[in-house]
Formats: sequence, structure tokens, C-alpha cells
Amino acid sequence: MSTGSSLKENPVDFAKTSNPYMCSSIAFFSEHAISALCEKLRHEKLKHLINTLEADGQRRLQAAIQSDAPPHELEEPSLELQMQYISPIYPFLDQDHFERKAFSLQDNSLDPPYKPWLALYYAILSLGCLYHEGGSFNSGKGLAWRYFRISFSYFADVLISKPSLLKAQAIFALNYSSLQLETLCVTEAARTVITLGLHKKTLDLESDIEGRRTFWVVYCIEKEYAFNSTLASFISDGDIGCPLPSAPNSLLEGFDWLHCWARFSRILSRTYDTLFSITATLNTEDNYLSYLACINHDLNAWRQSVPEAFRPEVPIRQHRMRHPVMKELALRSHLAYYNLRICLSRLTIHVTHDKDSQRRSEAKRDLMLAARSIVELMQFCALEPYSPVWNIGCMPLVAMFILFDFVVQNPSHHETRKNISYLDIVAAHFARLDLASQGAIRGLTVAQFAAIAKQFVNECVGNREEEIYPPAVGLSTRILSRSSPRGQEIAGADVSENANEQNFPFDENFSGSMVDDALEFPEESNSLYMNLQHPGFDMADIFGQTFL
Repeated sequence: MSTGSSLKENPVDFAKTSNPYMCSSIAFFSEHAISALCEKLRHEKLKHLINTLEADGQRRLQAAIQSDAPPHELEEPSLELQMQYISPIYPFLDQDHFERKAFSLQDNSLDPPYKPWLALYYAILSLGCLYHEGGSFNSGKGLAWRYFRISFSYFADVLISKPSLLKAQAIFALNYSSLQLETLCVTEAARTVITLGLHKKTLDLESDIEGRRTFWVVYCIEKEYAFNSTLASFISDGDIGCPLPSAPNSLLEGFDWLHCWARFSRILSRTYDTLFSITATLNTEDNYLSYLACINHDLNAWRQSVPEAFRPEVPIRQHRMRHPVMKELALRSHLAYYNLRICLSRLTIHVTHDKDSQRRSEAKRDLMLAARSIVELMQFCALEPYSPVWNIGCMPLVAMFILFDFVVQNPSHHETRKNISYLDIVAAHFARLDLASQGAIRGLTVAQFAAIAKQFVNECVGNREEEIYPPAVGLSTRILSRSSPRGQEIAGADVSENANEQNFPFDENFSGSMVDDALEFPEESNSLYMNLQHPGFDMADIFGQTFL
């Protein structure tokens, strides 16, 4: 039988689905969601607030960039700080080789370097300069931006240069000097490593280690970017023969971050393929639930494999960490975990047709607890220009949106008071960010979400507040105890005495079925968008600056 007749007899019908295109991107409101919430709130304050935030984002993106050259005396300390703070997280460079070449460049003993090297060199300087008080919350200002401007001046030449490991490294470094170049740089870096065949380098030779490290760092970044942007990955997991290199670092006490990150990125890739791709729209409810169970199992196995000091759902004990980069990796591990938990919970709510099912109730509970966990992690975020936008901006916003929706949909629920307390914490975080940035990031605007939620609840509850909200221990003084992941009880602790540890103010009784006392969470058509028919806006643009 010919190939043509076989295709006719077994057609692949891509149109036979009533499911919308699911969205794996972080939970930002769509226009449809904003309109629905405004209708429920009975005023337009939320819409005006969102419009103000978008206008702030545009203002930051259009800021003028300083053009004067940075001083040369800061180059050596900036290189050292980059290797100390950036290299353990993104181990894509051979440190000794890069430093030798960089210092020979400064001594003018090197032949005229070609442009990919200059792009890489000045991008690395811009990253290291952030830790030498050269950063700024204002787009286009500060020493780090001046270094980046020099690096970016070579960008067009880098793009048209022939594929090389240096080109891939330069594009990667450029990407993580500026959020605005993210889309172009991530895809171009992925294309370059594939063109070079780094994904098929199977020989474990010493000379290949830098190339292998570069491939796996680009792999992890590209998988995260694709998942959070609801895009198919450029790198096929079935076509990788490059072994994971070890990336030992004395600062991490034996923790192989690159291995951990790569395993998580692989889970993200499988999650997108099975749950959020166009092909996934052909899934039945049973298929979705089966895939969700598998992904949740893999995610929990990954969590258990992470060393305890960095493991999600285990308190971060900052006082035990010898170097700030350890806290940063612990924070990244936790936030990545909760981001995926949120995506899986939202999808479970969306595809579970039985609105009274235990699975649906547990998904709502998991969604709310994940948002609360993100809020609790904010105490570990350094409000500095070098802090990742993902840490100080995007994830707190995601948590705020989810908790805001829970409050608006459940004004009389016994968990609403606690959710409002968490919204107050988020508001305080953004107020501090506004202060730290000297108004460059208008965090006070974001803080108004908590005020809107409080006003709505007060209007709905009225004089019944004391009846609906039983007395609770204040979040500012004592922390409720709960069971730790290992089954050990974590006693209540005074926040002022243990401010460097992650605390879990969860209600011990809030762990069973929620069918009898169900929390409402809006369907896809009403709130946090789950499909591409109602695209949302990217509030990461509010922080349009360094993104590590």
C-alpha cells in the first residue's frame, strides 16, 4: 500500500476538539478577566489600576539610556563579582580561560578581538557591575547599563557572525543583561547551540566541557522561557545526546545546581507537550487527569531529590547558608516549584467538570497554598537592582492575583481574612520596592490591590465581620504551627526572632476536603486566563531592567 493511500485511510484530524488552547504562562489577568472582576466589584477601580501599571511599564521601556563610557578601573572587580555571584547559577563559562583572556585584553596584549568576544566581555561586565553598586532600578541608568550599551552595540554583528560557542555565550549573556531582548536572545542562543550540534556531543572530553555547560544552561533557560510564554520549545528532548557535565562549586557545598535545574526543565518540557501544546487539546478529561498525575509525581520526585537546604516546602534557613548565592538558589528552586504547582492546579480546576469533586477542591486548596508560599518567600528577596525580576516582581504579582481572586470570589469564607493578610504582605513588599527604587518602580500602585479587596469584603460582610471571621493569631507577631513535609511539627515562632527563616502561617485544620466548605475560584472564562483566545498583558515590563 502506498504512503498516499495510507494517509487517506488514517487521516490525522487536528480540528476535532472543543478544548481551547491551554496557556502555561504565568497567571496575569486578561482583559476578559478584568471586565468580569469589575462587574463583580461593581466599580472600575481595578481596570484603572491595571491601565496605570501598563502605562508605567511603557514609561520604563522608553527611558533614555546614558551614553557616556564607564570607567575602566571597575572592570576587574566587576569580573570577579560576576564569577562569584553569577557563574555558580549560570556556569556557561570556563572561569580561568575567560579571566586570562579578559585581563590580556585590558593589558592591550591581545590581537584586535572580534565582536562576539566584545559583546560577551561587556555583557559579563554589566552583570558583575550590578554587584558593585553599579545597578539602577531606572532603565538606561547606572554603570551596569552603560556596560550593557557597549555590549549591545555589537549585537547585530553577533547575529550575522557564523555559529560558534563564543556566539552562543555572547547571546546568552546579552539576554540576561536586559529583559527587553529576552525573546530574540533566547531563541537565537538555542538556534546557535543546535546549529553547532552541541546537543549531540556525546564524547566526555575535557575540551568539550565548556560547550556542554553552555548547551545545558541554554537548554534550561529556553525551556523555562518557552513554558512561561506558552511556546513550543526549540530544542527537542528526543534529540539530545550531550551528557550533563558536572559543575562543582565550593560555594554550594556539593549541590550540583545545573543537574537539578536541567531535571526540572525537562519536567517543564514534558508538561508543555502533554498538557499545554496544541496536540494536548485533543485530550479527554481522563487523559488530562492521567497526565496531571504523572507530572505531579515527577515534580514531587524532583523535589525530594533536591538537597534539604534548597528543597521546596522545606523552610529556608538563611543563617545556615555561608554565601548569598546559596540563598538565591534556594529561592529559585522554591519559586520554580510553586510556579509549576500553580499551572497544574489551575489546569486541574479548568478540566475537572465535576464541580463538587474532591480533586477539584484539592486543586483550589493547592493553588491558594502555593500563592501563600510565594508570599512567604518574599522576605528572602533582596530589593536590589541585581535581584531577578522573576523574584521581586513577577512571582509576587502572580501570588497577589490569585489571592485577590480568591478574596473577591469568597468574601465570606473563613480563609478570606488570612488571604487579605497575605495581600497586605504583598502590598508591603511592593511599597518597600517603591521606596528602594526611589519611585522608579511604582510599587504603591500595586499595593492598591489589597485596598480594593478589603473594601469589597467590607461591603459584602458589613456588620457580620466578627461572626464570619473568628479571632486569629496576628501574622505580625506569631506564626501558626503546621506539619512539616517530614511529618515533624514546626512550632509557632516569633517572626522578629526568626526573620531569617521561612515560616508557614497555614491553618492546621485547612488540610482536608473542601467540598463541604468550598472555596470558589472562577472558571477560565471569568478570570485567570487559561487559553490564548483572551491574551493577557505581561506586567514583567513594569520592571523592564535586569533579569537574571
